Amino acid sequence: MLARFLVQPHERHLQQALHISAYLKAHNKSTMVFDDVKATIAESKFMKQDCTEFYCDTKESIPLNALEARDNTVQLNCFVDADHRGDCITHCSHTCILIFLNMAPIIWFPQ
Repeated sequence: MLARFLVQPHERHLQQALHISAYLKAHNKSTMVFDDVKATIAESKFMKQDCTEFYCDTKESIPLNALEARDNTVQLNCFVDADHRGDCITHCSHTCILIFLNMAPIIWFPQ
């Protein structure tokens, strides 16, 4: 919930962040576990876009000293959703970005 106020935080948001930190410090026997299962996403539900006119013959530059890939791969998925004029009070639009590492959400950024 605090992530909603990253752009313009107030004093009370800092107090809540410190409260969360104190809770985590008091409960330090807990661990975070990430599921290594990969997400199954039906790509047929996504609209295909042709961006070749914008990116022509662009290629990914891989450094010459890049490490060799290992057997254990991870899946990184990013989902973006927009709600234009969705707030009934302010009529502001909202965008949400959600990034998953395998099946675990690692970043959620609402704007």
